Amino acid sequence: MRFERDHYTTDIHEHFDELEGKTVRLAGRMMSKRVMGKASFSDMRDRYGRLQLYIKRDNVGEDVYKGLQEVRYRRYHRYRGRGIPYPEG
Repeated sequence: MRFERDHYTTDIHEHFDELEGKTVRLAGRMMSKRVMGKASFSDMRDRYGRLQLYIKRDNVGEDVYKGLQEVRYRRYHRYRGRGIPYPEG
């Protein structure tokens, strides 16, 4: 199955208000990850910039979340998800 990227990191940064809550598909290298209890964070980079990903176990399911622990750094990965605002304050 072919993965069709529909956005780059700059698209997300520049048009976040329009994309908030919509599903987007990105591809890039995982630069870091912080796997925690029920939620994890990952920094991904594509040719145009960086983006922080928030992965919630309840949203992706137990098997996918466990698989996140196996993902290797600095490898090319595909990402699909919805944009959510970062809480201020």
